Amino acid sequence: MVRVLTVALIFAALATAQAKRTQPKLIKTVPVDYSEEARKANVSGAVKLDVTIGTDGHVLRTHIARDVGFGLDEKCEESVRKWTFKPAEEDGEPVVATVPIECTFVLPRNK
Repeated sequence: MVRVLTVALIFAALATAQAKRTQPKLIKTVPVDYSEEARKANVSGAVKLDVTIGTDGHVLRTHIARDVGFGLDEKCEESVRKWTFKPAEEDGEPVVATVPIECTFVLPRNK
């Protein structure tokens, strides 16, 4: 089965003047598979998700911010929903945070 070559985590810096806030940190990933439809159509691309992470470090919600189609959006969401994080913190307490995550799909070239 073809695997995603790169999964890029894009965390924007979120800081406020009143409180010290940290970003979620990735603890565990689940590999993202190509959809059969995208593989047959030789489709590559990057799916961008806005992912909300709860105070327990589990994914609460995902929203597709940039889609590719061909079943890759669903494959990215399906995998990311199983990831675990160290939750974001504000003043030392866990807080809910939303971060962008990108799944980049690239098929190997045939020789």
